[in-house]
Amino acid sequence: MNTFNRYLIHFGIIGSVVFIIFFILIMIDGGKLVNPLFLSVIVLLDLFFVFFMTLFFYAVAKPVSITFTVKDRQALINELSEVASKKWKRNNKVETKETCSFEFGNKYKDWLATPIEFIFEDEKCTAIVPSYYQEDVLRINRKLRD
Repeated sequence: MNTFNRYLIHFGIIGSVVFIIFFILIMIDGGKLVNPLFLSVIVLLDLFFVFFMTLFFYAVAKPVSITFTVKDRQALINELSEVASKKWKRNNKVETKETCSFEFGNKYKDWLATPIEFIFEDEKCTAIVPSYYQEDVLRINRKLRD
């Protein structure tokens, strides 16, 4: 499932819960708030919330791929581990022979968030990260190159 659909489901559920709570309050009120204009405004605001929050978080979390050369793989992984735990709040590191990925360790967060994965091939590294983290990866790469 792509990033946009995951965020649409997430914010759609939030919007649905808000609408259900509003509907229950109308039923408890005895129907005094049942004004067609008022109901239309609430439904439109709910839909705007879902749509624009989905667009915003999709733009921030859209996966991007960056390829660069790596001289010291272990130094890169150490720097990434530090940034991943402190700044990105991803404390679980899954390391294999060719890949290294960082996860939250929470099933829902890991499903919702774009995965952070580094694929190593010889001296090349391909990073697949959310667009929001792109500058951090490039900064770490520049730091290790210098």
